[in-house]
Amino acid sequence: MDVQALFTDESENMYVHTTFPKGRPLTGRTLLLLTQPSVAILAIMFVFMQWHIPTTVRVSVTYEAEDIEHVDSIIDSMKIGEFPSALIKTFLIHYPDFPKSRPITMTNITRIDVRPAGTLKVEAVGQDIHQQEMRFQFDGIVELFRVRTATKNRDLLLTRFDRLLHSQKALLGLLMLWLVFTGIGWFKVYKGLLKS
Repeated sequence: MDVQALFTDESENMYVHTTFPKGRPLTGRTLLLLTQPSVAILAIMFVFMQWHIPTTVRVSVTYEAEDIEHVDSIIDSMKIGEFPSALIKTFLIHYPDFPKSRPITMTNITRIDVRPAGTLKVEAVGQDIHQQEMRFQFDGIVELFRVRTATKNRDLLLTRFDRLLHSQKALLGLLMLWLVFTGIGWFKVYKGLLKS
């Protein structure tokens, strides 16, 4: 199929104006302006997915704890971001800035890497003497939050993409920007068709 005959003898994008000889079909070398907004938005989304940001977390942790002295040492270590992972039974993560997001539950934890932006607020919220376990909750902003389980590693920091997904204004702004540039692209294609 002769793509040139269908569209135009000329192709314009934001940077280059190319004239094609008569009878020579367009090739993949030319990207119509019509497609550029989608490509740009996909590139931005990819960057945002890799861009981790300091994140406010609220974490409920269930530890094996046999006596109150052990509990005190756990609290002291958690305040500076150190977790005796061998004693953890369950790990439940909430993101207070995004109340509609589902909490994440993890078990079989082998390692936790946390770098708090400041001192974490830690408190004991319950104790089960029969199960020999103690439940803690810590709140704060973290700059690094990785958890390793027996089967996988997981980075629990949120990204710019997560923040975008939870912001209606940002999503609407992105959609409007895409519509404007796509409309410009269609207009240029339409002008090219009229010239041909």
